Amino acid sequence: MIKLLTRKEALEKNPLFASFIVSVQDAKYNPAKDYHMYKPQKMWVDDVLRFVTQEECDQWNLEELEEFSKRKDSPTLLVDLKDKFSGSKTFGFEPTSIENHIEKLSESIEKLSIKLNQSFFFLLDYKTPWLYQENDFEPIQSAYKHLNSIGIDKEFVGGIQCSGEELKTFISHLFWLVRCNASLPECYFGCEKSSFVMSICKYGIVHFEFYSDKEKSQIIKYCKGLGMIEMEECYDTFSDSNAIEGRQIIV
Repeated sequence: MIKLLTRKEALEKNPLFASFIVSVQDAKYNPAKDYHMYKPQKMWVDDVLRFVTQEECDQWNLEELEEFSKRKDSPTLLVDLKDKFSGSKTFGFEPTSIENHIEKLSESIEKLSIKLNQSFFFLLDYKTPWLYQENDFEPIQSAYKHLNSIGIDKEFVGGIQCSGEELKTFISHLFWLVRCNASLPECYFGCEKSSFVMSICKYGIVHFEFYSDKEKSQIIKYCKGLGMIEMEECYDTFSDSNAIEGRQIIV
């Protein structure tokens, strides 16, 4: 099963997930945060190093705030995450080829979905089209063709819900999108009846954020039963190089 969701539909599936996304947006993208605000200083503007004035900064900050207001999510059903956080865990696999890693990754997440008897839904952490970044790397082109085949166009900013073989296939493409499209917002996923949020980093490592001690213990048990190993840090387990082939960023 695979179907597309609006951002509103995706966020309504799980208030805890929605609250997590809102907190991420506030921390990463809210220009009202002091560390995001423009301040008078020397900086490069149109390829010229010069001092920018307070008036210029005020105008730029206003424009950034207006853009944030347009793109942030405002779900109605939220929960207070403050005292619920139960910790983070990361899981990967024994060193292998990148092809085997992708196979293990996609199979493990599909099997986790079966164990939980729930589908997963996926959402970028900011209102940005999935096809936002151009990248001619072959695995990315293949991923784009798959997204096109399920109805995603250049304007689509919503969520994707899937299970079974469709979930396995989607994960195999998501691996490359996360790994190579550095300008794409982070993709988080979860279930309707769950108290955890998942993501996959550029190294193909699965990250969990838990908001239930009971569920945390259950997921750790499931992951180890699926042959996944707990990771202390993220790195390429299938490469000796720090360089990631095909990884690009929009400057």
